[in-house]
Amino acid sequence: MKTIPASAALALLLPFMMATKCIDYEAAPGSTARDGSVDAGGVAAGKACDQPGQARLKAENFAYKIQCGCLETSGKRCTVPLGTTINWQFADSTNHNITSTFGMSADTLAGTFTYTFTTAGTFKYGCSIHSLDMSGYEVVVTESRQ
Repeated sequence: MKTIPASAALALLLPFMMATKCIDYEAAPGSTARDGSVDAGGVAAGKACDQPGQARLKAENFAYKIQCGCLETSGKRCTVPLGTTINWQFADSTNHNITSTFGMSADTLAGTFTYTFTTAGTFKYGCSIHSLDMSGYEVVVTESRQ
């Protein structure tokens, strides 16, 4: 009988052990928000940030999570009016970054990346370090100004 080296066994088992990191624990679009509110379009109304014209997202647990300022309260889309400044906060035990058509941040554990959207459109972004887990995110900038 042939034995498998410990390193090979670990390489085979590691994806299964990390599978919980790949599950999106956020509520599904169109579901009821924690406060029970859902707008007519099926999207829970977003929480305003403390400063107008800003939105905040946090990179943690292999996801970008909406904190405030987006039309949505969760998910991979953040809809904001033209002129909004989005601040991505890095707060995790592993490096993340922002890679997109509008810019690229450094690989970092902590700190921020900020970008002001001056053009309407849909802008894709993700983390190039964890492209399998952290891709498919987008900022949708509407024509209306803050």
